[in-house]
Amino acid sequence: MATARVKVTLEVEVRSSWGNECRLEQVEKQATDDALGALRNGLRDRFTIIGAPEVICILVPTKGKL
Repeated sequence: MATARVKVTLEVEVRSSWGNECRLEQVEKQATDDALGALRNGLRDRFTIIGAPEVICILVPTKGKL
């Protein structure tokens, strides 16, 4: 019986939000923790995290500007 492992790169949407007073370091840490938690809950024990998670973007809306 053959088995295989596949290495993939994922982008995970984090559904948390932060107030204007939060430091970027806090947002980055909590976003990373939330993303890893979502993966762990969804896939259970079927994966191993390889490499450090990387926050690629923090979106900050500005009032009255598009």
